[in-house]
Amino acid sequence: MSIVAQLAIGTVTVALTIIMQACFAAIAFSVDDRFTPPRTRTTRFGATLLLAASTIWMLLAITLAAWIWAGLFIVLGAFEALEPALYFATVSLTTLGFGDVTAAFWPMLLSVPVILAVIFIAVFGLVTLGLGWALFWLVSPASIVWAIVYYGASIGGQHSATIGMRMMDLELRTWYGARGYFVLGATHAVLFWVTISFLSPLVLLVGLLNGRRRLLHDIILGTVIINSSVRTQVSPAARASY
Repeated sequence: MSIVAQLAIGTVTVALTIIMQACFAAIAFSVDDRFTPPRTRTTRFGATLLLAASTIWMLLAITLAAWIWAGLFIVLGAFEALEPALYFATVSLTTLGFGDVTAAFWPMLLSVPVILAVIFIAVFGLVTLGLGWALFWLVSPASIVWAIVYYGASIGGQHSATIGMRMMDLELRTWYGARGYFVLGATHAVLFWVTISFLSPLVLLVGLLNGRRRLLHDIILGTVIINSSVRTQVSPAARASY
């Protein structure tokens, strides 16, 4: 299955889970308006009971979302059994990220924690009359962290390339022809951002001054971008000779 198809399926599934959780929230508000006596909201015990009931109800929505994702993983062939699929979906949705179980189709999952965080802050802001929206400043650092994780996982993955690189038939290799790894991918992204920030985008002109079109961060890290379809396999003996 192509990357575009994976992203499309992931986007639709995220949208469906958002709609489902919105429906759960709407049902909770409707039940509260119809069946909760006004006096209950004014007592400490009643307010605590309503909060606990709402939390359990929304936890049920998240659990249902985990089952939906687990079923999708099995249908797509990322997992063969229900137990690891459900475990991986639960760990991903709760942003625990233990890493002991990984899926075959991971690109569409990396953005799920940040998306869920944005949804939570948006809903929390509505419940708190806008006060919760002050938490949106946490999204930027979270996005940076997940961007680093994305690059590290992409370069350190099977294809040694990000989604965009794979669409352009490109992949990253070390100077001796080996595939990338997580630390190299994360460092590659951070060093690129640093060089662009401190030396301005004009630093990209470095790529025009060498035969392999390597940028400054490629030269520093000893990496090169190649075309996947025309790469030459490097034998272990050849690597050892460098």
